[in-house]
Order: sequence, then C-alpha cells, then structure tokens
Amino acid sequence: MDDPKIGYKELYLIVISIIHGSLFFIFLDKLNEGYKDFNFLNISFYIFIFCVFLRIFQTQVLAAIRYENKWKLKIFDFVVIFVIGAFEYFLMQLLDNSNFNKEKIYVYFICFGIVGIIGYVFTYLSIKKSNEDNIKEKNIQLINILALIIIISIFLVAFFSESNISKILANIFCSIIFVFNIYSSLKMSNALN
Repeated sequence: MDDPKIGYKELYLIVISIIHGSLFFIFLDKLNEGYKDFNFLNISFYIFIFCVFLRIFQTQVLAAIRYENKWKLKIFDFVVIFVIGAFEYFLMQLLDNSNFNKEKIYVYFICFGIVGIIGYVFTYLSIKKSNEDNIKEKNIQLINILALIIIISIFLVAFFSESNISKILANIFCSIIFVFNIYSSLKMSNALN
C-alpha cells in the first residue's frame, strides 16, 4: 500500500480553508452584533466587505487549483495568505458597532488595493516573461488590475464625500465590480466550464 502524502497544494488549500472559515465566522459575529444599528450605509459596508472576502478567497483557491503545474509554491506563499488573512481580519474589526469608522475602512482598503495592484502586476509580468503566450491569463490579470484601480478611484471620491448617499452608492458599485471580477476571473480561467 502506498504511503499517502499531502502536497504543497493540498496544504495550501487546507490553510486557506481554515483561515477563511474562521474569518467567515468572525464576519457573521460582526453582522450579528451590527444588526441593531443597521442602516443603508452600514449594510453597504457589510456587503462590500463580504465581496472582498469572496474575492480574496476565490483568488487564492483558484490560484492553487488552476496554476498547480506552473506554480512553484514557496514558504513565502504561505506567509502571504496569513498577511492577507490578517488584512481581512482587521478590515472586519473596523465593523465594530461602537466605533464604526467608515473613513478608516476606505483608507485601509485603498492601501490594500494598491498592494493588490502590485501583486497583480507582478503576476502579469511573470506570465509575460514565461515562454507561454497565454493571452487569456494576461487578460485576467489586466482585468484584476483595472477592477482595483476603479474601486480605489471610487473609494477616494467616497472618502472625501460628506454625503452618505455617495458612500452607499460607492460601496454597492464597488461590490458589483468585485462580483463581476469574480465571475470574469472564473469564466476566463475556464473554472465555470
């Protein structure tokens, strides 16, 4: 009988599952705490943060599955998922009802969005540098970059806006962009076929 071994991909997926499972229940706790003070603005933040959670989870899982043969997993990749998990955790902590600071959420996400753009640019450049001419993979990364640039731009406007309506619209519109980004990434990578 063969000795079953867990590969890096399986370990990576297990770690992602544990981190995101824990984060999901933290999000549900925050949602449970926050329902007493629900208004359209707070709801729009909860929707946006849930979309961020889904987008990050989808990106990490799809990368592990889709690029299994091309990706040389390193210890640094595990560090990255913990850093990203910490970002998501702290973003969710900003949903604290007693001190719901909307501007901090915008600043926090804008900074993380810039880091995300840098990550997607490096991924794009590594795809471009490889000998394979994979237009579809390049386009996925370009769409990811464009989505984050649009979201950051919208959040910059919302950050400086005094109107709650503009903040609600910004959050909902950015959530829709993330949903579209998730769908297009899955569709273009043939994960939906």
